[in-house]
Amino acid sequence: MGNEFIIINIRRYLQQGEEGEQLLELAINKIKELQYMAGGMVIFLESENNDKLLHFYECENGFKRFDVKEVKSGTEKEHTLIQLLKVM
Repeated sequence: MGNEFIIINIRRYLQQGEEGEQLLELAINKIKELQYMAGGMVIFLESENNDKLLHFYECENGFKRFDVKEVKSGTEKEHTLIQLLKVM
């Protein structure tokens, strides 16, 4: 992995309303600090294929879709993850 930053597991906080937005803002601000110290220009995240989540990431926070991933593990049913990125 190079100078990419990955944000994970914000979905559960988005269900609680404003806390999700505050958490994402906090994560992005921390990444900006790290970017300044270590370099890096891109933030990656994966989202469930959920209209509310995708609207939050794309329309409200400037992320762009770049790929789709089908996921299935031993105990989970197959589901789709939307991969997004944001150039800083």
